[in-house]
Amino acid sequence: MILFPQAPNRQANADKTPHGTIVQDGAVAGLLETISVDSRYEFILNPPIPGHAITCQFSEGLLPEVRKALKRNVTVRPLAAP
Repeated sequence: MILFPQAPNRQANADKTPHGTIVQDGAVAGLLETISVDSRYEFILNPPIPGHAITCQFSEGLLPEVRKALKRNVTVRPLAAP
C-alpha cells in the first residue's frame, strides 16, 4: 500500500489544480509504473482500466516507500490532513 498526502486546504488550492484533475478521497488500485521527482514528487498509477492513468503526488519523505512499489500493484489512499 502506498499513501500520499491530500491538500490540507483544497478550496484554497483549487486554482492551482491543473484542468481535468480530480482531487478525491478514497482508494484506487493499479500498477505503479512511473516515478517523477523533477518539479514535484509524483507517480503514475495504471488501474486495470485501459487508458485511465492516474497521477498521484506524494511528499519527499515517502520516496523510499514509493520506490519499493515501482512495477508493483498497489492500493493508494490519501493521508488525513494533520
